[in-house]
Amino acid sequence: MLEAHANGTLGLKSVLMKTGRESDASLLIKAFGAAAQDITNGHAFQMQNLSVEVSVSNNTKIGLLAIGLVFAVSDLEVTAAVLTANGVSHVKTQDGIVVPAAPGQGVAFLFEENAS
Repeated sequence: MLEAHANGTLGLKSVLMKTGRESDASLLIKAFGAAAQDITNGHAFQMQNLSVEVSVSNNTKIGLLAIGLVFAVSDLEVTAAVLTANGVSHVKTQDGIVVPAAPGQGVAFLFEENAS
């Protein structure tokens, strides 16, 4: 059961990943059981309730890394108010709100208003 969040989060919308090897992205086709769609600098996998975007860089020293989680929210203003009230550093963008990766967290959190 999904817990209700004061910040208005409705659920996980997308996982953003990065790799330095094209072969890592190719392995995900088998793991996700979904065909990859080419996007700028990588691939996207669309599943029934989630998308995964994998950017392929030229840095072959990195493996497969999660770099961001995108959450759908009911109201960006409510989300911003809760983040501010809790002292969470964030930046408003044209598309939503970004909470930069913090030590111990490892990934950025992005909040986008749910279209429906």
